[in-house]
Amino acid sequence: MDDILEFILAIISVTIYGTEDKPRHPFWRNSIRAIAFVGVFVSAASFLNMFGEYEFPFLIISIWALCSLIVLSAEYYAGSKAAGLAALGAFLLWIVIVFTTQFVTP
Repeated sequence: MDDILEFILAIISVTIYGTEDKPRHPFWRNSIRAIAFVGVFVSAASFLNMFGEYEFPFLIISIWALCSLIVLSAEYYAGSKAAGLAALGAFLLWIVIVFTTQFVTP
């Protein structure tokens, strides 16, 4: 199962980032980064109850999750190391917010 997921992510990463010989236009990787980082902040705001009772549709959450997975797994190796580390930092901040809002009782 891990090999299948890794294979799918490799195909998607090459499609977005290109290869060393033929890199893709920066528009594609910047779009994926923007969706991933905005998704992290919107999700964190949702956990902090800034949107009230509004729930985001499953399709939007799925797109955000896929883009975040691509940025976390492929950005460090195929893209920018700084953006990969920033994605890791944003993910760790998101984990802290999730644990403090969901598992720590006030």
